Amino acid sequence: MTSTAATHPYVANVASACALVTMTHLALGLGLAKHLNGQQFKGFPLYTYYHSMIHTGLVFPAFLVFFAVTAPSRWLEGPDGATHTDELDATQWVQASNIGFQVAITLLSPREVFGSPALLLHHAITILGCVALLHPLHCAGYGAVFTAFTEFGSTFHNIMSLNGGTASRLLRIATDIITRGGGLVLMASEFPISRARGLPMYLQIWTCLGGLAWFGINASWTVQVASGLWRRRGRKERKE
Repeated sequence: MTSTAATHPYVANVASACALVTMTHLALGLGLAKHLNGQQFKGFPLYTYYHSMIHTGLVFPAFLVFFAVTAPSRWLEGPDGATHTDELDATQWVQASNIGFQVAITLLSPREVFGSPALLLHHAITILGCVALLHPLHCAGYGAVFTAFTEFGSTFHNIMSLNGGTASRLLRIATDIITRGGGLVLMASEFPISRARGLPMYLQIWTCLGGLAWFGINASWTVQVASGLWRRRGRKERKE
């Protein structure tokens, strides 16, 4: 089955998966909001922090464990366009899970999301990136590991936000360096393979530009946290 013949059923399956995940996260978010009685924290509903940690700290590590025990060398590159099928496997469900989550939290907290340009841009780049990685000529396994691994790193942003201590800030910086740096390695490893397969030029450009934008936004947040720690250390030294 060629990628052209598979396009419409495959797209329909992806859309159905994204819709299912979106509805699941809407239900989960509303349930958490009710349980926490609409409490706010740092300008955001408190439940959003726990909702995000469930998604990034439980769902994606489960995917990573599954990938680790199912012969990575066999699925990492994934099928090429000529052998791609309509059915979704775990590598596509990773992307659908992230798209559905991003859509759900935007629908649940539109004022907060649209009120933060950096957060809105991050959500937009994440969704478009996941959509792009679902193209049959991308390496499904590389894309899945990239999304699961880098989004897992976001767990520590929420831990730091809720805790605010020096240890949690250092943990955030360390995990950012590991997961964001690892994400760049995964992108660099996947790009020449998908390009050789004939990935459309617009997606090649988006892979580079979107990847750099994703890294730049995350790097700016990491620098902000590190700068805050440095300033805190300076104030402490002056007091002593």
